[in-house]
Amino acid sequence: MDERKKYKTFLGTYRKIGRDAFFLKFIMLGTITSVFLIRNMRLMIATLVATFLLSLILLGKDTQKVFKFLLLSTVILTVVWVVFVEKVWSGGFWETVQQTFGSFEYRNAVLRLYGMFLTGQLFLGITSQNELLASLRRINAPASVFILLVLMFNSVAYFIRSYTELKKGYAMRCGKKEIFTRAYYVFIALALEAMELISDCKKIYYLDAQRIRSSLKKMPISERKVAKELKSTLNVILKKIMYYGRNEPVIESVEGTFEIGQVYVIRGVNGAGKSTFLNAVSGVIPEIIRAEGEILVTLDGKSACAHIGYVPQGVEKSLFFDTPASMLDHLPEEIISSWIESFGLSSIDLETRNIGELSSGECKKFELIGEILNEDHEILLLDEPSAYLDEKGKMTLLRLIETVQKRKIILLVTHDEFFNKADAVFFCLEHDGLKLWQPKKRQIERTDKKKTFQIEEGDWHCQVEVPGELKERFGYLFQSLEFAYGKTLAILGENGTGKTVLDTYIFQHFQECFPDKLCLMMRQEMNRQFFTMSVGEEMLLGTRRKQKDEERARDLLKKAGLLELWEFPPYFLSGGQKRLLLILCMIMQNPKVIILDEPFDSMDWEHREILLQILEEYQEESGVCYLFSDQTDESFETFSDEKYFVEGKKRNGK
Repeated sequence: MDERKKYKTFLGTYRKIGRDAFFLKFIMLGTITSVFLIRNMRLMIATLVATFLLSLILLGKDTQKVFKFLLLSTVILTVVWVVFVEKVWSGGFWETVQQTFGSFEYRNAVLRLYGMFLTGQLFLGITSQNELLASLRRINAPASVFILLVLMFNSVAYFIRSYTELKKGYAMRCGKKEIFTRAYYVFIALALEAMELISDCKKIYYLDAQRIRSSLKKMPISERKVAKELKSTLNVILKKIMYYGRNEPVIESVEGTFEIGQVYVIRGVNGAGKSTFLNAVSGVIPEIIRAEGEILVTLDGKSACAHIGYVPQGVEKSLFFDTPASMLDHLPEEIISSWIESFGLSSIDLETRNIGELSSGECKKFELIGEILNEDHEILLLDEPSAYLDEKGKMTLLRLIETVQKRKIILLVTHDEFFNKADAVFFCLEHDGLKLWQPKKRQIERTDKKKTFQIEEGDWHCQVEVPGELKERFGYLFQSLEFAYGKTLAILGENGTGKTVLDTYIFQHFQECFPDKLCLMMRQEMNRQFFTMSVGEEMLLGTRRKQKDEERARDLLKKAGLLELWEFPPYFLSGGQKRLLLILCMIMQNPKVIILDEPFDSMDWEHREILLQILEEYQEESGVCYLFSDQTDESFETFSDEKYFVEGKKRNGK
């Protein structure tokens, strides 16, 4: 590692490496941390005050970032404690709250939270993550220490980003500006996301523990175990796979034989059990996720567990690595360099850039390179691998898969019709098994032409000008967009051309300039726009919760085929079901404008047709104005009235 380089810290400042000072900091950290592991509350409070004063002196203005996170953590801890430790549902609410704040264990936990985090930021946060890990490698620290520290750094960065994104998501979802209401739902969402993230991390570590440990310890490639014997046939038998607490199996019966040298693209309607299928094949069910049923997965008659590589739909795998280099260090540099360039990642310093600073799209690309090219695994499970990728990234991904296709068994679960052009065997996963099918270009057909709305006297319309700084940055040639009663607009273009930026500007413009016209926006990352524990609660969020609201919510869910999920947690739904639910939640609030950013991603054609039918019915009923943003308009071509095309700096205008 080049000592002359500067490294970015958690607090966003740059410091030169000071290895001599590290051990002194580490001793001070250990000494003060040990105080917060005892049960002497007075000593803990005195130490916390001293640490606070030192923070003000040494961290200066950066202290506010630390305390902002502490406040957030306190609320999350309190919510989780009240709900899961004191169990608010077992007694009265106020009695439970009083028991919580009067509990010695709760106060002890809060002090430990403050002390551990503040001390860590004081003595380690102002150094770089790279410096800390490099020093630990020199003293040959256990791999578990590396994993713990990397997860801590990345999780903190992840939740700070999540907090900001959830605040934006709530405003776009509900259009509400009440500070306390928003804070309540944002903190609930953070607590739920924390629990889901813990489950995802357990799953990732179970499947890839060896590579994670060796990458963080920087073991030479020659010391790692590499699979030499090439297997040929994967056999899968799944019967009556049922989650605990459910009355019916998610998968009734699935049997399949998969040969080496072949890509298998698996589709299926939302909720058909595609993710359950991957979890069962990988061994996550029942080892990590509790479920029952018959599961038999063998590779040439032997257990397939050690031969499986997995890329999840999200980017939670990246949380286990400190830098892109650590995610890729099991691969020879000459192999990965061309793919780094092909995916447009050449500008990223692989050795010094912290994973926590990368975008979701960048993390996804590194995950794909690291796992697809990994020769330790003969079986690849890819869950929506094109998520976060634009058309160029998808083309690169397809080429990457083709380079390893002859020596691997690849199971690819997706709704993306981009993979129809792949050299693959295509299956449709149904409740009772895998069915072969032939891919073909689909387009939604309607027998009735969409109602044409005419702007009459009394009907609203307004012009939204594209600001000069956006035109200069993205090169939009169109000057403005006209929103009106019953109108549907579409902005079409590849990822990275500024569609989401323009959508966000339009949303903010409506909030500031036309507050009487409620404007809501669905973001691409829909997980950041759910805030409650059940589908029913989500539908009523933002309404007055009267009897007629619940009746309307149930009617909409019935049309969408989601009524049976009324008591179901939203984060257990499939990607397509989540998008459908989120749009229904917005319709419940009777907005004048709905902005939909790539609304059909992860959604099967059956649910696309259902969604468009619901959108059309609501438009005819209310005159709502829609703005679609997507890469193509194949799903809503006959639905849009005006189209605006964007192509980066070479845009061709309206």
